[in-house]
Amino acid sequence: MPLYDVIGLGVLRSDHIYSIDTIPASGEHLICPANVTSGGSAANTIFGLSKLGLKCGLIGAVGDDPAGRTLVTELIAAGIDTGHVASIPNAQTDSAIVMLGADGGRVSYLCYDAGKSLRVNEAAIETLNQAAAIHIGGLAGPEQLKAISAAVTGLNPDITISLSISDSEAVLGIKAFEAVIARAAVVFASRTAIEKLTRKNYHRGGEMCRRLGAKATVVFLTCGEEIRKIRKKGKAASVTTYIRNHEYECTIESAIRKWPNIIETTGAQDAFAAGFLYGLLKDRAIDECGFLGDILAQACLKTPGARDSLPDAGEVSKRYFQIHREELSF
Repeated sequence: MPLYDVIGLGVLRSDHIYSIDTIPASGEHLICPANVTSGGSAANTIFGLSKLGLKCGLIGAVGDDPAGRTLVTELIAAGIDTGHVASIPNAQTDSAIVMLGADGGRVSYLCYDAGKSLRVNEAAIETLNQAAAIHIGGLAGPEQLKAISAAVTGLNPDITISLSISDSEAVLGIKAFEAVIARAAVVFASRTAIEKLTRKNYHRGGEMCRRLGAKATVVFLTCGEEIRKIRKKGKAASVTTYIRNHEYECTIESAIRKWPNIIETTGAQDAFAAGFLYGLLKDRAIDECGFLGDILAQACLKTPGARDSLPDAGEVSKRYFQIHREELSF
């Protein structure tokens, strides 16, 4: 029996989130004080899964500095095994500066330092082989991706592997991700990321991933903005996510029609991944996995940062019943 339900693999970082009227091209401008929150794609998703009651671990690296110690302390408090989170001397913990414009604009600036020291050594591979599932997300560069790709090919074939690809990582191209995609049960990416990755539209891009071996693709079409779709009964809904495997496809219509009370979208895709993987590991159909992902993404949008408003399993069950009028039981 696996020692862990899920292990995350990827960088950890501090997110510094600023608000400004309009994203400037240059010059000097006033901004609101920052919200400093914990981040990192895989770390965010693992945090969500741990809060849902799964036994989780994380493999990553932080600097030997206050930010790094804060990140590790928060993960330990959430019940996550951080025994393989390395503290790198003379390195800064990775960070992101996120600029949010009142006009809807959003720009992120990523700084990798300690995260570039993340290594997948024999001890890490031994730990990964003790997991039922591995979630990969947040990579500091092509050399790190090569090392992870080599490690993945040698893992126990029964392990469920999932991969989140960001816009900044997608520019490496699909060839660079080929070994990981070939082993993936699911690939998560935004519409812009998968189109950068494959140089195709998101339908054909997802098909390319599935042809390489991915069992399913989850494409985030929008986060907080509406794409209108007419249901059979004539009611409009907000379509947020397109999901497809080799046999079935669906779109997730968010239960929040017009996304009211959105505070900030950082981490919403990572939260969706947590909900989706929770369903996947409980052997639910992909549309139900999508419903669970949407519930976690909704919750994430309520506060700045990726983690503070993520629900526990009881809260998810309650929200699921409110939306679908069915009990959520595993």
